[in-house]
Amino acid sequence: MKRRTSLYALLATVCFLLTGCLGAPRTETIILNDAVQQPSGEEASPFTVQTIYSVLDGQGEGIYPIGWIDANALLAFTPEYPSRSRLDRVNEPYTARQKLSEVGVFTYPQNSLVLSPDRRNVAYISVSGSVLQLNLHSLGDSGNTLIETTKNKQLLNARMSWSSNGRLLCYTIDNEVEKAIQISVYDTIEGKSRRYTLPLAQQNELVSSVYVSDSGEAAVIVKRLGQDSVLELGELRGNEFISQYRHPISNEDWVEWIHQDQIAFVGADGILYAYDQRNDVLSVLLNDIGQFRLSRSDRKFIVYTKDGDAVYAASIYGNNVLNMKQIYKGIVPYQMVWSPDNGKLLLIGSKLKEQSKSKLYTELKYQGLVIEFK
Repeated sequence: MKRRTSLYALLATVCFLLTGCLGAPRTETIILNDAVQQPSGEEASPFTVQTIYSVLDGQGEGIYPIGWIDANALLAFTPEYPSRSRLDRVNEPYTARQKLSEVGVFTYPQNSLVLSPDRRNVAYISVSGSVLQLNLHSLGDSGNTLIETTKNKQLLNARMSWSSNGRLLCYTIDNEVEKAIQISVYDTIEGKSRRYTLPLAQQNELVSSVYVSDSGEAAVIVKRLGQDSVLELGELRGNEFISQYRHPISNEDWVEWIHQDQIAFVGADGILYAYDQRNDVLSVLLNDIGQFRLSRSDRKFIVYTKDGDAVYAASIYGNNVLNMKQIYKGIVPYQMVWSPDNGKLLLIGSKLKEQSKSKLYTELKYQGLVIEFK
């Protein structure tokens, strides 16, 4: 009898719980520790290094790999002063060049030549006396389009950049009459530029970088005042840039559009942030890093540096960074580029050598590497 009474009590409890389940719906949030999702073992990592290639080793100095033409070939630039310089294709194993075309002479190859993310065009600055010319060079038909002609000091204020889809080229022009800088956005499909005025708050304030969204309706401006840098995210409306968000940024000045409404950047505190302008939310992705680059095709992978010369690769899922793995140590990169299929990584930088007595680091010569993953 006692056992039967206990059974009735158990059934009553079950019925009560079921009745509660049929009531108003509830939302539960379950937080999983990211560490549980980390793969264990060498074979589980998507960033296990298979091969490391030395790019154009022994080919001489002054040759600059600038990006990927396809998953197995690089695009390189070779200055040939005072004649026209050349663009080359460098196939795997990245030891020899194949000439593609000739282009005008550049001022500074690292800053005055940028390959579009879709790998169709190269924008470059050529020099003729005291005049600078901004050109668009098509890799498909080797045709050349003159975009802008201006004085020397007017065009080299900020780093040129492309929108993530490769359609829009962004650069700046000094407006000496209005004492302001104009952001120029060149549309490769329409074949024309739109300009937006960017008044400077202080006289010694400089614009170092500009990044335009895929739609061309928003941009990120990086300004420098002395040793400090700050980014401003805003709209390109009418003929003006309307600032809507500000944040201190590291002196590398690098910003990536994750998607149309979200950007990633390293703050002055060394933290990698993601800012979403739809809800004004600032998220922390990584701590204590130097540089970073996202994969161009899908924004699902990231490469970043720690402690100067340690290079890591990782996956991005939402605002979580997973599968972190050190893939190289011993080079301080100034350029990191994912291949179109995300299976390789181009690193360009300088080696560091520790001096035994002073424990100071001195930079050695430039080095280019391709890291291939399994």
